[in-house]
Amino acid sequence: VLTLTSGGCNTLHLAAHGAKHVASVDLNPAQSALCELKVQAIKRLAYEDVWKMFGEGKHERVAELFETKLAPWLSQGSLNFWSKKLHYFQDGLYYHGAMGKVLLGVYWFQILFGYRKKFLKFCSAKTLEEQRSIWTSLWFVRIFLHMPAMVFAVMQYILTAIFLNKAVCWLGLGVPPRQYNLIGSDGRGMCEYAGATLHGTFMNTLVSKDNYFYRVCLTGSFTKDSCPEYLKESCFKKLKDGLVDNISVHTDYFGSVLNMRKYTKVILMDHVDWLNDELVEELATNLERQVVPGGRIIWRSASLNPPYTKVFERHGFEAHCVHRITDKDQNGCIDLVNMYASFWYADRKAK
Repeated sequence: VLTLTSGGCNTLHLAAHGAKHVASVDLNPAQSALCELKVQAIKRLAYEDVWKMFGEGKHERVAELFETKLAPWLSQGSLNFWSKKLHYFQDGLYYHGAMGKVLLGVYWFQILFGYRKKFLKFCSAKTLEEQRSIWTSLWFVRIFLHMPAMVFAVMQYILTAIFLNKAVCWLGLGVPPRQYNLIGSDGRGMCEYAGATLHGTFMNTLVSKDNYFYRVCLTGSFTKDSCPEYLKESCFKKLKDGLVDNISVHTDYFGSVLNMRKYTKVILMDHVDWLNDELVEELATNLERQVVPGGRIIWRSASLNPPYTKVFERHGFEAHCVHRITDKDQNGCIDLVNMYASFWYADRKAK
């Protein structure tokens, strides 16, 4: 399997579910460093130490553990990174990095507007009905749901210009200009897109038990009921017993690692949304060559109908849309993150 690293949670999940080999690639050295640290921590630390580091995001003995058990096994790049960043585990891992700054902003929004206790209650709701009740009681949610269309159009224009313009979305939220434009090509504004993402998620998934993505965004930590699978003790044990050895971490271009070997599965995430037409064509050509017949590529897109799907089809893949955010049976929520408009897979045709 080839996948983008993006912190390593998906990489570890794939390994835990029996992938023979997981090649995890990211051009961002910080993502590789985080994934490497998780891999080595699983190999060399006790479960409770791994939980403190990556579940709670804090560990009082992190310097000692790093020096004696982790540092000797890291690549030079990851060693250099963490030697300067260990303080992340003193004041909260998930409040650091580009996304961490956004989460810190969310935290201070809760504090300044007096919503911290309410959001903690929201994240601890035992039922979906209780969570929905808290969510729809928030003043900004009520405004979003009930304001007249004309007023909403004006508000969307103002909020997009200030908080959700291309620069903020790229530098703070990791939404590149090409992906931003794909959203617009569907006739959707960024304010509506963001609002629909959150509303669909919180009306359909329970943060306290099912949706660890938003749990960490709102509180800065996980709980053992709401966390990535690798942080559950049963999965940790499977990985530690040998499955984690099936992971290789690469700081490189996606195409370079794709061309290293043949693959049965390639997980593109939203990577293709970022690419111009020339790079899409290059990627499709490489996928045609490197994915074995019967193999599968998987992706998600901010577009309801990503234009590059036809390019994959021209290069020997049979594409299928699993679901779109507009499908009635999805109720405005297609997965736990719910940040994308559609989810796709394509199978490599036999030659």
